[in-house]
Amino acid sequence: MTVALPAKGWSICNHYSLTKGQVAIREIAKVWADSTGNLAPQPAIFPDHTAPVIRMGDEGQKMTTMRWGMPSPSFALKNRKADPGVTNIRDLGSPHWPLWLGPEHGGLVKFTSFSEYRVEPDKSRTPVWFARGEDRPLMFFAGTWRRWTSVRTIKEVEADLTTS
Repeated sequence: MTVALPAKGWSICNHYSLTKGQVAIREIAKVWADSTGNLAPQPAIFPDHTAPVIRMGDEGQKMTTMRWGMPSPSFALKNRKADPGVTNIRDLGSPHWPLWLGPEHGGLVKFTSFSEYRVEPDKSRTPVWFARGEDRPLMFFAGTWRRWTSVRTIKEVEADLTTS
């Protein structure tokens, strides 16, 4: 599916849903190992949430859960005590990203719909949902992942964050 969005008044996707179960995911993606446990539908997945992804493991394709977000570039962290992370990698030419753009850090993020926020004339934001069809078939975003230990918010203690 390709969606063309207007240049002004829209923001990058930071909200998606996954309503299909593990059996559907395993059938389409040919997953060899699954460490997600009992995967419940997730109608609202936002940055910093944990959600299922498919990546290569030692034994082949593996479905696992990861926390959404990548570490911020160093210039974005000046005078900050926490790193809230980056949820969309827009500039692949930035010197910050090449370490994690190889196939060993690649993955597939499963979803059934996603939303973009439209900025209204009064500056309020309205979510607009996109799906491939009324039955919301399974689709995939390309993703990248890495291990990341950081403090994401001032209130959070340092944690090991496997991210995507």
